[in-house]
Amino acid sequence: MKRWWLVSLLLVPMLALAQSDPEFIPYDDPPPPPESLPTREYDPGLIDDHLYPEASRSFSRLDDPNTGLAFEGVTGLFFGDNAHRRGPDFRFTGGLRATWEVGRLFGVPPWREGLVLDGTWWASGRRDGSDFIFSREALHLFTLAPAWHFPLGEGSAWTAYLQAGAGIAYQTGSITTGQVVTPVAGVRPLIQYGLGLRARPQIGERLHMTIRVELMRFRRGYLDDTWAGFSLGLAF
Repeated sequence: MKRWWLVSLLLVPMLALAQSDPEFIPYDDPPPPPESLPTREYDPGLIDDHLYPEASRSFSRLDDPNTGLAFEGVTGLFFGDNAHRRGPDFRFTGGLRATWEVGRLFGVPPWREGLVLDGTWWASGRRDGSDFIFSREALHLFTLAPAWHFPLGEGSAWTAYLQAGAGIAYQTGSITTGQVVTPVAGVRPLIQYGLGLRARPQIGERLHMTIRVELMRFRRGYLDDTWAGFSLGLAF
């Protein structure tokens, strides 16, 4: 019996402890998860070309990675002013042109697509007279002229342009009488001005075709010449 009393005395405190409420350590509520920041898709139109010219320049180079150099063959009808004839002197011309889209150096519109520099050589010739007495004449025009292009609609391959520049006119000739040939030659400064249309359709990843239709005037001293024609070439 004494043992049971000893066991009872030990169990009573243990049962009391088991039935008592334990003290809980209070915890603060966890903070709510942060709201996700709104995402915005890239929109090139949001870039201000005046505030971020470098960004605009880099994207324009990605859109059109060409160097801006072009080479064209030129042909057309030349209406030359001749001091020895009445009325214009009609002749066909041919030549070559090298184009540099110099506005790409600035990298931002409208300069990138607007400013273009053309170096052109026009050549024409004629022969007059009989089999015994006749004259030969050749006219070479060398010009360097900047042009400003105006796009004809968004995404259009065509632009209209105004052009003005300067150069030299190199004229050679000869008069043949029987077996006697008398050569003559001369150089004059000239002023070039005119207008035209230019297309630049893409035909490869870094290759474009160039097409032009243009009307030009040349002032050689007291002579006024008119040229109407077109050119065709490639831009790289």
